[in-house]
Amino acid sequence: MNNKDNDFYELFTELGLSVIKTEKFKWFGDYSVEACSADFCVKGVSDKSVLSFEFRNITEPDDWFIAEVVMSLVLNEQIIEAPFIKQVKFIKEHISDLSALFNVNNYYCTKARLEELVVLRGRILFQQD
Repeated sequence: MNNKDNDFYELFTELGLSVIKTEKFKWFGDYSVEACSADFCVKGVSDKSVLSFEFRNITEPDDWFIAEVVMSLVLNEQIIEAPFIKQVKFIKEHISDLSALFNVNNYYCTKARLEELVVLRGRILFQQD
């Protein structure tokens, strides 16, 4: 693990999450670190040196939602782009909200709303009505 990987690892363990997977990719020094709680997983991603987070329910390994969409739902405001430091602050301040949203008992309602926000975000980004 390099220092950047370690930053994700430290944040996740500080929050009580268990790191379950780390990946290094071929190009640009890209990597990801995935950690989970009992209700959700979060993935810290470095893509061409741009750092961000993605979230998913514990039972659906392929259903990732980018931080801006999850933040929009939790904060009840449209967030198109969130700087990495704002994403870190969000995770630290809303860890219990994330657990509640992605909890198996709530997830199907949460998923439907997140999918609506993905569509809305796309329309805003690509200026579609």
